[in-house]
Amino acid sequence: MWIRAHSSLWMLLSLLLLIYLGHLYMWAMVVVIQIFMAHELFNLLRKANTNNQDKRLPKFKHFFFTAMLYVYGRILSQQLVNTVSSDKFLYRLVSNVIKYQMVICYFLYIAGFVWFILSLRKRYYKYQFGQYAWIHMILIVVFAQSAFTVANIFEGIFWFLFPAGLIAMNDVAAYFFGFFFGRTPLIKLSPKKTWEGFIGASVATMIAAFAFANFLGRFQWLTCPRKDLSTGWLKCDPDPIFKPEYIPLPTLIAQWLPWKEIAVLPVQWHALWMGLFASIIAPFGGFFASGFKRAFKIKDFGDSIPGHGGVTDRMDCQMVMAVFVYIYYQSFIAPHDYSVEMVLGQILDPNSYALLQLISTSQITRTMPSQKVETGHQDTVHDVAMDYYGKRLATASSDHTVKIIGVSNNASQHLATLAGHQGPVWQVVWAHPKFGSLLASCSYDGRVILWKEGNQNEWTQAHVFDDHKSSVNSIAWAPHELGLRLACGSSDGNISVFTARPDGGWDTSRIDQAHPVGVTSVSWAPSTAPGALVGSGLLDPVHKLCSGGCDNTVKVWKLSDGQWKLDCFPALKMHTDWVRDVAWAPNLGLPKSTIASASQDGRVIIWTVAKEGDQWEGKVLNDFKTPIWRVSWSLTGNILAVADGNNNVTLWKEAVDGEWQQVSHNHSKA
Repeated sequence: MWIRAHSSLWMLLSLLLLIYLGHLYMWAMVVVIQIFMAHELFNLLRKANTNNQDKRLPKFKHFFFTAMLYVYGRILSQQLVNTVSSDKFLYRLVSNVIKYQMVICYFLYIAGFVWFILSLRKRYYKYQFGQYAWIHMILIVVFAQSAFTVANIFEGIFWFLFPAGLIAMNDVAAYFFGFFFGRTPLIKLSPKKTWEGFIGASVATMIAAFAFANFLGRFQWLTCPRKDLSTGWLKCDPDPIFKPEYIPLPTLIAQWLPWKEIAVLPVQWHALWMGLFASIIAPFGGFFASGFKRAFKIKDFGDSIPGHGGVTDRMDCQMVMAVFVYIYYQSFIAPHDYSVEMVLGQILDPNSYALLQLISTSQITRTMPSQKVETGHQDTVHDVAMDYYGKRLATASSDHTVKIIGVSNNASQHLATLAGHQGPVWQVVWAHPKFGSLLASCSYDGRVILWKEGNQNEWTQAHVFDDHKSSVNSIAWAPHELGLRLACGSSDGNISVFTARPDGGWDTSRIDQAHPVGVTSVSWAPSTAPGALVGSGLLDPVHKLCSGGCDNTVKVWKLSDGQWKLDCFPALKMHTDWVRDVAWAPNLGLPKSTIASASQDGRVIIWTVAKEGDQWEGKVLNDFKTPIWRVSWSLTGNILAVADGNNNVTLWKEAVDGEWQQVSHNHSKA
């Protein structure tokens, strides 16, 4: 008993030290736990195979390393890129490793698979295939727990510490209630477990979850997500679920207390669901482990922890809980989806009302009255675009279609439905009318389709670009002075630029791994240099574009000698989360180049540079405390429209002193 208490104290103190040191050290802790778990399961196999002299697992270290490279490469790729983005050599090296990571891991696995096949020996087939299956069982058990645990840690230590604490509380409470009140056996796999202990622990865990979440949720060090692999204390604007809401107490209660209201964190309501899972479902992880040990006739998986058995004995319920917390967080709390492609797609999913307002308010020189437009789509509207003359609206939707809607005299009329994509359509953009009635659309299916109008309201596919192998998230036509040229940003990290030839064909240039974790937005620079007059003819046209991505950066690219090259080094990095949108401002008569970037971190940053070769300077326009979906400049480049996650559109203008001031506020009624 004293040995168990002593080792428990040391484990608790070690955990607190690692929490103090930060996310990177906690990741190292998980890796150490993985190694111990694999070792214990390997020893279990050795004890089971008493009739075979060769008790080694074939190429186990090789498969273990491959699994670790794959799992952590997928989970922590963004943090790794953010860590090395300031070093040009490391940035390129890491970018290439991430680009080919899946290929590398696949061929490492195939190498082990081929070696296993070549090592098969007659009369040992059954034994060898059993060994091979055992390898995969160990890897699944070890990495299923660790992968989700590490993902939770980097979303915020809270999402590791809170569920782990619930499991410990439930375990202690079950022992307490079972010891003093236990009479009725719960399950044959664990004879000491009782219904009284199970029910008592469930109630106690639910109460503790509500209070524990309130306590942990007040520490930024625990709630801030880590976006890189650095160490040190974190400070951030708390997520809304960690901001207290004040609930007035009933008069009957308040008259007996010195306070009239109580502060409740929204995360506490989520904590109740997690407490329910920790007390009702997670214990079955322990029951499973008990049955597993009974099958092999052992008491513990190992003796790594005095008084507790092995590391695996301590991780049985934690494995079940870590997976649940990750799925719950991603489903009900996090503002993004699981896969990289769908994550990038969701970036382009603002409320359609906010988009329609942005269209009607940002194009100041040709405004139209704000009106509700019935699109006729069967699913979410992701983007809308007004044509050059303000007469037609193109809409993009998850129902795989693009619709053309006529808008005039406060009325709207459906004109055409363009069907050709095989996935959600993220964005639509109209070409300049000098090139005819031409529309481009991009989709989750990885394709960009050019639509051309023949007879009135009769549209056909003029060309299909399928160069990208992942979702194409953003497209933008170049200024018409540069010819018919289209830039495309994709989840595969690449930017493609398609240029029309006189013979009707298209030339393609690429910016490989522009943003290794994924490109979210592209925007072209004006064709004239800052301060130049339209049509002056004294300067060569400007061939530049900017891009934003999931690496939290904004980058500027310049076409030089037929190749696109980075025109700002290091990358423009002030955001702490994904850059959702970038917009290069018109610069007619203005003395500088200006880019606006909008981010998941809730901030809009204005980037400016006075002349070629100077460093870009960033300035926060405002912290909106909610994700920003879109930014759009007026045609004169002096007013910026911002659409945020609360379905509000605000207009901002730079004052004489250089400060940005809000000049209009339009609330959505959606």
